[in-house]
Amino acid sequence: MNIIIYIIVLIVLLRFWNKNNEKLQNYSINISKNKKKKETLNQNREGLAFDNKILGWIIVALIVIGFLLLGEDTHCRPTWFNIC
Repeated sequence: MNIIIYIIVLIVLLRFWNKNNEKLQNYSINISKNKKKKETLNQNREGLAFDNKILGWIIVALIVIGFLLLGEDTHCRPTWFNIC
């Protein structure tokens, strides 16, 4: 059961990271000529870039923790996932 929750959380985080990445690409395509709108777009882009960086590190940490928890353990059942 733990592995299923782990995989679902990882998929959700990857989906949010991918959506933020697409939004960042759209912000760099749609550049406004109005100075006020341009500043707002730049702030939004910086915020999304920061969110994307944090999500990336959370995903990396979750993957590392997953590999550590799914490693060899003596009290686990001998299955393909080594579920405890």
